[in-house]
Amino acid sequence: MKTIHILHYRTESLLIRVRNYVQENVNSFLVPNIVIILMGCCIAFPLSFITKSNVLIGFVIFPYALFYTKKQRVNYFYLSCAVLLEVLTYAYHLRIFYFFAIAFLMLFIMELFIGEINKLILFLLAFMSPFFEQISVILGFPIRLKLSML
Repeated sequence: MKTIHILHYRTESLLIRVRNYVQENVNSFLVPNIVIILMGCCIAFPLSFITKSNVLIGFVIFPYALFYTKKQRVNYFYLSCAVLLEVLTYAYHLRIFYFFAIAFLMLFIMELFIGEINKLILFLLAFMSPFFEQISVILGFPIRLKLSML
């Protein structure tokens, strides 16, 4: 019987093996939640924000900076930050609050379904945020002014 299983495993197509892997390892609630969050991001943030250099670099670095343990947990800090920032977004209509609310909600969902995530991701999200973009524009102006005087 073991031989039949090995022969059957070798003759399975790649798509069937991928489907079986996804069914065994990916929680069925994770994917719809991530899709809903990404749909909200597409509505709120235009393509001009996504194509900024710090956001593109953050997307490239994200898979390399994501370290997690298999210990799944409910992180109430991320959940409370997401709710507080959503309330601030509703009150003030600022994209900075909305960006961080989505980021904390995504971190909460990832820790709930995947496992505990390291703190390096928080610095990466801060680097990708509109807040960092504003800081770099404000600090970059005196530098460009001094360079133009040379």
